[in-house]
Amino acid sequence: MSSSSSAAATLAAAVAAGRMHEYTFESERLLRTALRDVYLTRQYTTITGTAKNPHSTRPPTTLERYEPSTNELTKAVIDWKARTLQVGGEMKGVDEVKRKTGNFTGSRYWRWGDDKEEYKVRYLDNMWIASDANNEPVASLTSATKHVFKPNPLPVLRLSRALQSEPQRQFVILLLLYSETKRLDRQD
Repeated sequence: MSSSSSAAATLAAAVAAGRMHEYTFESERLLRTALRDVYLTRQYTTITGTAKNPHSTRPPTTLERYEPSTNELTKAVIDWKARTLQVGGEMKGVDEVKRKTGNFTGSRYWRWGDDKEEYKVRYLDNMWIASDANNEPVASLTSATKHVFKPNPLPVLRLSRALQSEPQRQFVILLLLYSETKRLDRQD
C-alpha cells in the first residue's frame, strides 16, 4: 500500500470511528468565510481584509472562535507580509515553526515550540493531512475542487478530538490554511 493510500485509509478510519470533528467551509474562499460543524453551528470564522491593489501583499488573516459557554472570543492570525503566525497571544515567524526535509516527499514539519508536538503535513489526494509523531492523522483540509457538470464541493476541515487545547487547534488550522493558500498561489 502506498503512503498516499495508507494516509487516506488511516484518516478515513479516524473519521469513521468518530475521532475527528468535522467543519465545512461556507464558501470556497478559505480566508473569508465561516466554518460550521455538522449541526451547522458556526465554530470558526476566517477574516481577511481586501488588498488596496491586486499586486500588493495579502492583508493579515484572522481566525476567530467564539465560545458561548465562556463568552470568550479567541483569535489567531496569519500575517502574510511579515510571514508570522500569532496563536494564544504569542507571535512566531513561519521559518521558526516550519521546516522541510531534504528528501522529495513534499512533507513539511510544523512545531509551535520546542516542547510542543511536531506535525508532519503532506498534500495527498486533493487534501492536506497533518499527522503526529506516530503518523496518526490529527487534521485534514480538503481542497476546493472545480467541477464542470456538477456542484463544487465545499472544503472540509477535520480536527482530531485529541487536540485538546484551543491554541493547539488554532495552530493546526492556521498551518493548513497557510499550506493551502500557498499551494493555490503557486497555481495562479
